[in-house]
Order: sequence, then structure tokens, then C-alpha cells
Amino acid sequence: MQQKEAPMQHPADTVEVHISTPPKEVTFRQTRAARFLPAMVVLMVWLYLVTYSHGPLNIHKNHNSSLAETPLGTLWNEFFAEYYPMTIAMIGGSLIAGSTPLGGGVVAFPVAVLIIGFSAAEGRDFTVLIQTIGMNAAGYLIILTKPHLLDFTLVSAFIIFGVPGILFGLSLNVSPFYIVLTFQILVLEFAFIFFYLNILAPRDSPSAVPTQQRTSRGPDTKPMRSVLAYGSMVLAAFAGGFITSKVGSGSDIVLYAYGLLIWNIIVPESKRFSDTSLTASSVVVMGILSLVTSFCRAMTFDISSDVLFCWGATSWVVCIGAPMGSLLLTPGLRAQMRIVFYLLAIAQFVGFAVLRVKSEVTAWIIIGCSTFAVISFLCFHAKFSLQSIRSRGSRPEKLSAETIKSRLLTI
Repeated sequence: MQQKEAPMQHPADTVEVHISTPPKEVTFRQTRAARFLPAMVVLMVWLYLVTYSHGPLNIHKNHNSSLAETPLGTLWNEFFAEYYPMTIAMIGGSLIAGSTPLGGGVVAFPVAVLIIGFSAAEGRDFTVLIQTIGMNAAGYLIILTKPHLLDFTLVSAFIIFGVPGILFGLSLNVSPFYIVLTFQILVLEFAFIFFYLNILAPRDSPSAVPTQQRTSRGPDTKPMRSVLAYGSMVLAAFAGGFITSKVGSGSDIVLYAYGLLIWNIIVPESKRFSDTSLTASSVVVMGILSLVTSFCRAMTFDISSDVLFCWGATSWVVCIGAPMGSLLLTPGLRAQMRIVFYLLAIAQFVGFAVLRVKSEVTAWIIIGCSTFAVISFLCFHAKFSLQSIRSRGSRPEKLSAETIKSRLLTI
């Protein structure tokens, strides 16, 4: 039985169906304008302050006598007559805040104390006020565009246990000299840690081929290791909050250093934090804790009018600079900003040593002991990292002048 042949279809009889896809709708969240929403709000308020003529402010006369005695104009002179050096300084400070795991306080505090002439407490107040705007503007941008970089456990722990550290620190009266010394040690020791992690820390050789296949160990099943990891996180969060209460910054630095030097050693590889995740999380934590500290100081009427005027001279800069730092800086420029931080750390140490510490023996003993402790811990970390690299059957990269130069100029 013969099968009937299917009739041949003429090319002209074919029908081409074109499915037109509707253009993708762009929401406001995806626009560039949405990224600078906090900056828009801050700039509107700032423009009101510098353009509207204000009458005499008689509220809380005892605490803000300079505001209560005479009527105010547009606040332009109050902002910039004395505090323009801080405006200039925070241009670089906001870029550092947006491109490194450091808040703008690393610039704000030394400039406020050494150049503007603020007391240690006023320097702390200005630092948390300026970070309330800059760090939260950068944190908003991270939540909007890169929420995957944030670790909820890390952020929530450093906020929940950082707040008690702030409250405990605010309740203690510490000598202004030791507050300045704390900031000096904080920046100096973190400069050592940051330089080690980016330049000197052992790494796998690019040409090395592992002889053992790396396997994921999965979640950690040792209870004591989990207790140690989370227990040390609580202590680090409390310490970061306490330092923040005294110098206006610290929780971001402590979070970053803790994550790379302690957490990533204790936990399995599958649970370790990346450098970018720690940096992003530190920005959000520092922004919120700066807001908490500012609120506590403001509600007790302890912030002087001079600090508020200095804040007004710089708030319009940081609300733009901190987000721009995370958006516009290329890897090469970010590496250059790290070099700027290393130089800044040396400069602030020399400045505080010459102008404040001088020949204070106790202070130099504290600086020496803390530096010895940090370097000893970094040596232990380097030894542990070398053993880890060799256990994988790989080979560590040899440190040479060329290697150091390459690491210094790249990220």
C-alpha cells in the first residue's frame, strides 16, 4: 500500500510570525536619580539653611549661647567663615569612606581636633554627625544596587551588640587625652592590618597548580567552633560600639578586621566573608551606629553650636561624595585611595605624636604594646595562611619588590 506524499508547501505560502516584545519598563528605582535620593533631601535642607534668614533662636540658651544671643542671618558665614578647611578635607574623606572599609571619621576627627581646634568630645560629635549623612547615603546606595553584598547576620549582630557598647561608652568619663590616643592607636593599627591584608598576606601563586582537589567541607559541625565564632562576634561588636562612642568611628574598622582575621580563620571556607561583603556591611553598620550616637548626644543637649556649624559646612559634600566614591572609582583609583589612606595614617600619627602625645611615657608604652600585639597576631595569621595554602597542595606566591608593587597598585 502506497503512502500519499505530503503536498509540497510553496515558499510563498509560509507565514512568518514576528512577536514584538514590549519595551522593558524602567522604574524609578533603576534610574540614576534614585541613587542620590538622600543627597537630594540633604541638599534641599542645606539650601534652606544657607539662604533663608533666621531669627534669634532662644531654645536651650545655656547649652547654645552663641545661638541665643544674637539673631542669625542665612548661616552662610557661620558655616564657612571658620570651617571651610573641614569642607575641603571632607571631599577626600568622603571618597575614602566610599572606596575603603573606613568611615569619613578617619579624616574628620584629626582635622577637627588638630586643625579646627575642637576638643576630643567635639571631634567625636562632629564625626558621628557627618557619618550619619555620608555613611547612610552610601549604605542606602548599597541596599539599592548591591544588596547581595550584605550579610544580615553580620550586620544585625554588630548593630544589636554595638548599641550597648555605645551606651556604655557614653556613660563613662574618659580623659580627652586618652580619647585622642585611642583614635591614634585605632588608625595606626588598622593601617598595619590593612597593609598586611592587601600587600603582605600569603596568597596562592598564580602559576601553581594544586595537587589535591579542594572539596567543600559544608557547614561546620563542631559546636565549639560555632560558639567561638559567634561569641567573638559579640565581643567585637561591643568593642566597636564602645570605640565609636569615644572617637566617633570604629565599628566599621572592627567589623572588617574581625571578619578577615578571626571569623574567616574559625569557620569553614564555605561560610567565609569576602572582602567586598565585609566592606559593604561595615558601611551600613557604621551609618546606623553613627545615627544612634548622634541621637543620644542630641537628646542630652551636649552637641555645641560650633559642631553644628561645622556639620553644616560639610554635610552637602559628604552626601554626594560617599556614594560617588563607591560608584565612580575604578579598581585603579581605589588602589590609589588605599595608598592615600596609608599616607594619611602616617601623617595623623606624626601629627598627634608631635602635638598631643609628646613625651608622655605611658602613652608610648600603650602604643608600643598595642603595636606589638597586632604584629604578633599578623605573624600568626601569616603562618596559618601558609599552612592552609600548602595543605591544598598549592604553592604560596613569593614576595618580591615586583610583587609588592603589583599588589599595591591593583586590588
